[in-house]
Amino acid sequence: MYIMLLFWYILATFKQHHSLYLSKALIMDYELDEQRRRDIFEAYEKALKHFGEMAKYISKDVIIEHAMTYKAPRFYISYEIARRSISDMTKGRSPRAHGPQKEKMYKDIFARFIESSKQEGSFAILKQIIEEPADSFYISKKRFSRIVYQELRR
Repeated sequence: MYIMLLFWYILATFKQHHSLYLSKALIMDYELDEQRRRDIFEAYEKALKHFGEMAKYISKDVIIEHAMTYKAPRFYISYEIARRSISDMTKGRSPRAHGPQKEKMYKDIFARFIESSKQEGSFAILKQIIEEPADSFYISKKRFSRIVYQELRR
C-alpha cells in the first residue's frame, strides 16, 4: 500500500516538474513532423514538374518513387534524440532505431558527426548537422505514399 502511494506521489511530482519539458518536446516533434510533411509534398510536386505533361499518364507510384530520390532539406530528428543516439554510437552501442531507414539515418548522422568532430570536437556541431540537407527522407515508400495521399486530400 505504502509503495503504491509513494509511486503515485513520485509520478505526480515528476509530471509537475517536467511537464514544461515534455510539452516542448511534443511541440518540437509536431513541428518537425509538419515540416517533413510539407517537404515531402514539395518533393512530390517537384517530381510532377519533372515529368511535365507526361505526369497525367504516369502512375502516382512512379512519381512517388522519383520524388523519393530527392534529398531532404534536413534530418527530421530532434537534437535531444540525435544526441542520445550519437552518444550511444560513440560508446559502441547500436542506435535506438526502429527499422532500416532510421538506422541508416543514424549512421549517416554519425558519419557526419565523426567527420566534423575532428575539427570541432563536441556535440555543439550536432545541431548544425541535423539541420543540413540529408541524403533522403529516411522513410519507407509506404509511409512516403501515405503522406502524399493525405496531402492530396487536404
